[in-house]
Amino acid sequence: MWKLYTGGTGTESMWRLYTGATGTESMWRLYTGGTGTESMWSLYTGATGTESMWRLYTGATGTESMWRLYTGATGTESMWRLYTGGTGTESMWRLYTGCYGTESMWRLYTGATGTESMWRLYTGATGTESMWRLYTGATGTESMWRLYTGGTGTESMWRLYTGCYSTESMWRLYTGGTGTESMWRLYTGGTGTESMWRLYTGCYGTESMWRLYTGYYGTESMWRLYTGCYGTESMWRLYTGYYGTESMWRLYTGATGTESMWRLYTGGTGTESMWRLYTGCYGTESMWRLYTGATGTESMWRLYTGATGTESMWRLYTGATGTESMWRLYTGGTGTESMWRLYTGCYSTESMWRLYTGGTGTESMWRLYTGGTGTESMWRLYTGGTGTESMWRLYTGCYGTESMWRLYTGYYGTESMWRLYTGCYGTVNVEAIYRVLRYRVNVEAIYRVLRYRVNVEAIYRVLRYRVNVEAIYRRYRYRVNVSMCGGTDVEVIMYM
Repeated sequence: MWKLYTGGTGTESMWRLYTGATGTESMWRLYTGGTGTESMWSLYTGATGTESMWRLYTGATGTESMWRLYTGATGTESMWRLYTGGTGTESMWRLYTGCYGTESMWRLYTGATGTESMWRLYTGATGTESMWRLYTGATGTESMWRLYTGGTGTESMWRLYTGCYSTESMWRLYTGGTGTESMWRLYTGGTGTESMWRLYTGCYGTESMWRLYTGYYGTESMWRLYTGCYGTESMWRLYTGYYGTESMWRLYTGATGTESMWRLYTGGTGTESMWRLYTGCYGTESMWRLYTGATGTESMWRLYTGATGTESMWRLYTGATGTESMWRLYTGGTGTESMWRLYTGCYSTESMWRLYTGGTGTESMWRLYTGGTGTESMWRLYTGGTGTESMWRLYTGCYGTESMWRLYTGYYGTESMWRLYTGCYGTVNVEAIYRVLRYRVNVEAIYRVLRYRVNVEAIYRVLRYRVNVEAIYRRYRYRVNVSMCGGTDVEVIMYM
């Protein structure tokens, strides 16, 4: 090993030489000043083969070459980079030849942001593979692909671009034991013409899928078509220009039956229809929504007919804030159930209920309202094995008349409970329970400053009653309390 240096930051030479049991190794570096000319390499020869590596540089930021060369039992490998200055011309690659086949990979560039090529080429026992990218400057012409040919078949994939943001094509093509598959995208500029699809033909059947667009926001079509051993399926979307006419659906026909689903729209914010139709071994099901423009007329429902029974549900609306109807109707093994809401007109008339008839009995529940802040009725009626139960609330207009009660008649007797209110701040409350013969009457009225209260309570078993009378008139107040359990109490208070 030695080093030779001659001053003034110029001329340096250094190397190492080794010879022994493992082979021979030689390495040195040569430099000649003024930031120009540099050469460095290593050479090895021995039992595993021969390896050579070096770098050569020649000044003023131009000309650089570097590589590695190996030759041995597994084959030959060569790798290097070549650069020639002024930001132009660059080449880099790897070359292998041996028992596993031949592989070649490199990048080639030629200056001023134009012309670039890069690829990999392999040939061997499994077949042949080739991949590269080719570019030619000023933002025009680009091509990239992969090509394989071998035991499993042939596969080809690439992208081609030509010109100022126009014309682009990309696809994959495969042909082999399982069949043929083709997929690509084609674009031609100025915001017009785009096509993309996949086509398969083979042992499982035929499948085709694509999207087609033709310029300036008009005409778009996209679908998938399958035909094979599992049946036939078709799905697509069709649009024709400037926000008008759109159709999308799926159609299937096969061993389990037939299914169809789509949406149809015709522009100017009017006419929309969407539904699903199924017919097959499990029965028949139909569901859709229908709308016809200018915020008027909307209908949506589901209809099912099959082994478990029949079910129908929908909503119907007819515009200018009037007429809305929604319900569900079921008829089957467990009985019949019906539920809906009906509204008619400008904030008046609303009706909602549920009706059930079946093995456990009959149940009915609803609310009825008729506008102008008057008339509201709500109740539940049940008739069945345990007896009859009825409960409701009735209100009739402008803060007057309210009635609410529950009535039960059955195995354990009769029970009735309610509250009755009649307007202008007067209250009458009556409560009775049949089993113990108990009743209570509470009357309260307020008229300007004249107020009185009457409370009557009686229980039959212990023969107890109570009368409470209280009145206030301007500045005079008196109270009378009479009870069978303990005499009479009179209280008079005079306000001065």
